[in-house]
Amino acid sequence: MNAQGVAVGVLSKYGFATDPITKNAVKLSDEKVFLTDSSFGATTGNFGEPLSDAYVAEAKAKGNERYLSPDGLVDASTCLFPDSTWMIGNMSHQDTNSFMEAFAYRYLSGETPMTIDSDPAYPQYMILLGDTVVPMTEENQAQSLARPEQRGFWPALREFYIQLFRYLKVFFASLPERLKTASARA
Repeated sequence: MNAQGVAVGVLSKYGFATDPITKNAVKLSDEKVFLTDSSFGATTGNFGEPLSDAYVAEAKAKGNERYLSPDGLVDASTCLFPDSTWMIGNMSHQDTNSFMEAFAYRYLSGETPMTIDSDPAYPQYMILLGDTVVPMTEENQAQSLARPEQRGFWPALREFYIQLFRYLKVFFASLPERLKTASARA
């Protein structure tokens, strides 16, 4: 809530990289929007890389341990509204389900502004498992699609495109010289 008395709630999704066509494709996102943007400032590791041990130690020393995600990928203490920002792992940008409606109803129907501590059914970090959104815990966080052990086809495809574009960059950079050499032979 800000000083003008307006309640602000942010619901961000994450667990994916974006399309592998830019150098920012390694940032944690919902496949379309970077988590740092949709959450108004969360600190994240890159896709498949948890926050560093040094970062986590510093966050804990500052008393911000409660804002660290169980999967080790996100720190919500740096969000503009850390106490009213919720995040759902394994949920892409276009995913919707009955959870979204239930969360919106709960958020909008409360007599007092809802925070990450208001309702145990809606903690700051949740995870989509199958078709169900549940609180993210130490037990289920290993099922996060952004964890290194869960990487599969899409990260491999991303790596393929990175290598392809590196090759094309070198190829096209040397093209004028090769054309000049070819025309000199003719």
